[in-house]
Amino acid sequence: MKPTMQQYWSLRFRSAVDIVKIASETIEGLFNMRLALPVALVRALTEGLDEVLRKCVLTCFTPCLSAL
Repeated sequence: MKPTMQQYWSLRFRSAVDIVKIASETIEGLFNMRLALPVALVRALTEGLDEVLRKCVLTCFTPCLSAL
């Protein structure tokens, strides 16, 4: 049986700190490559990370908060 999105994120990330750490490492790794990045690429990256973090919060943490 395939896990739900909430179960997947709950197993994959133990806390919001882990999620922010992974996002931070991703951005840091990209900028440490010392490449000339077009503004459009940086904008797309930040929008993409924003969307991933937003979906993660909505699918994983919102149900947990509503149970309180």
